[in-house]
Amino acid sequence: MIRVKKVYIGNESESYIQGGFTDGLNIITSEDNHVGKTIVMQSIMYALGADAMFPSSFKHKQYLFIVDLDIDGHEVSVLRNKDYFVVKEGNDITPLEGKGGFDEYWSEHIKHLPSIIK
Repeated sequence: MIRVKKVYIGNESESYIQGGFTDGLNIITSEDNHVGKTIVMQSIMYALGADAMFPSSFKHKQYLFIVDLDIDGHEVSVLRNKDYFVVKEGNDITPLEGKGGFDEYWSEHIKHLPSIIK
């Protein structure tokens, strides 16, 4: 099972961290609109290799995205900046270029990535 632990979104002038995920179903809510609930979910998917689905007003190419995961008790972090990825497993750090390189590495070293059918 893949469990999201934290999501980091930021650049040189601003950052956001969403933690507090627990086992099971997590619901991100707010009484206010336009506070980043959708951006958090899109950031998780984007960091794991999905195509960008952000609103046009969010300039995602200006940000770094990091997601910390627990995969069957194995700690993994993924950083994505545009089409560059870095995967950290324990003390091993692997830079990867392009979604294809990331997908191949992930499938060979971690497990099959889940897919989202649109």
